[in-house]
Amino acid sequence: MALTFLLHLIERCAYGYGHGSFLTGVHATPWWRRVAATTGGGLLAGTGWWLLRRRRNVPSLNDLVHKPAASQRIGTVLADALLQVLIVGSGASIGREGAPRQSAAVLAATATRRLRLADIDQQALIAGAAGAGLSAVYNTPIAGAVFALEIILRTRRPRTIAITVGVSLTGTSILWLIHGTGPTYRLPPMTSGWAPVAVWSVIAIVPCLILGRAFTRLTHAARRHPTAATPRLILSLGATGIALGVAGWWAPELFGNGKAVIDAIADGNRSLALLTTLIVLKPVATAGYLRAGATGGLLTPSLATGAAMGAVVAIVLHNAGFPVDVPSFALIAAVGCLATTQKAPLFAAMFTFELAHPAVWELACFVITALGASYLNNKRALPRPSRRSQRNRPKKAHPKDGSYTES
Repeated sequence: MALTFLLHLIERCAYGYGHGSFLTGVHATPWWRRVAATTGGGLLAGTGWWLLRRRRNVPSLNDLVHKPAASQRIGTVLADALLQVLIVGSGASIGREGAPRQSAAVLAATATRRLRLADIDQQALIAGAAGAGLSAVYNTPIAGAVFALEIILRTRRPRTIAITVGVSLTGTSILWLIHGTGPTYRLPPMTSGWAPVAVWSVIAIVPCLILGRAFTRLTHAARRHPTAATPRLILSLGATGIALGVAGWWAPELFGNGKAVIDAIADGNRSLALLTTLIVLKPVATAGYLRAGATGGLLTPSLATGAAMGAVVAIVLHNAGFPVDVPSFALIAAVGCLATTQKAPLFAAMFTFELAHPAVWELACFVITALGASYLNNKRALPRPSRRSQRNRPKKAHPKDGSYTES
């Protein structure tokens, strides 16, 4: 709750609006203030990260779950989370779920450090807390538990499932007292039948796979060579903020974690040229911040990229005379892209479903797209053996006649 209130406070101070959504506030802000907000946020966050990282490394989420000693750096982790909130609130194209995830994880690790728990149960509690931080931000209690199980722990142990589900539901229910139980993304009711959506859930598998793999390669390359913890980090994030602010003169939907893209699709601001440009610029903007040295989540940027692609396809079909529903097409493409980037089909389907609360039958379409994209992604990830390696394979005796065959 504290991080959510802080994020909204930074957004309103940076862009000078008092009511309405973030996208509405950005649209009402003059161009010079957009540039000043992203640039100032980059300079301030860059200064904080330089001071923080030059002394010690910030533990990752996996370190907090699997390495008990990482929880001793609670101050470092919380300071890094606050800097993430600062740069996302100023408009950076980074997901805002990274800060509550790692904050909840380090607090849970600190609280359970002296308890006499088995390692596997302690890891389940910490991972469940990270999932609860995610679910509390986006009001996705089931997806938070699936995140802990499918992405962090990668287990189906019944006891671990019970722990993570309990922690995620508890964390989200506390936030319901403040924000209510409504969906994060409010989309208009469906205007077409189920048949076009069902067909699109199958056709979208390959385009989502291609787009998701391109997003992953771009962001992985940016993360592999980030700006070092030197004064150059400050200038790098400031320059990235200037570039985003200039691009935001024409496309304010680039600002923020990606919710602005979904809001634009829901509000009917569906310029074909704008959405087509967002398919390219959103991953580039996210990779630019990662390359400059920022840290944060990638869930909603990849979700928004896929949604823009699905909306483009729906608008083209709609202009050609086919009665298709643009938000539904956007959600299905968002699921496929997210499933590819995270390699977690069940999480992608449930996360998107809980974000938008569409019709229940659409969940089946989400699962089809997510499983199809993940299957093809995993299949392509397997290396093909060369002919030379096949010739050098060890031989084994045949169990019946003692002859040798290729193993």
